[in-house]
Amino acid sequence: MLYINDQNWVKFAYEDTDLGYPAVVSVVIHEVSDDCNGEAVQASISENDTVYVGITAQSPSGKECKVQFSHIEYCNESVKNFRKGI
Repeated sequence: MLYINDQNWVKFAYEDTDLGYPAVVSVVIHEVSDDCNGEAVQASISENDTVYVGITAQSPSGKECKVQFSHIEYCNESVKNFRKGI
């Protein structure tokens, strides 16, 4: 998640889709919400903004889920196909 304030943030989710395989989807909040299951994701952020970067998990069904993140790395590499996650 990239967070500026309550009205400006973007979330990228890795989830099962109706396409038959997991995919990266995005939700962009810029005063209103919009989501996308596209081939590419781009977020433009002004260099004047303070941006918080974080990793989160959610449980869309059920009461809770337990998640452990490990081996997290930030890198500067291009993704060939966001829909397929490669």
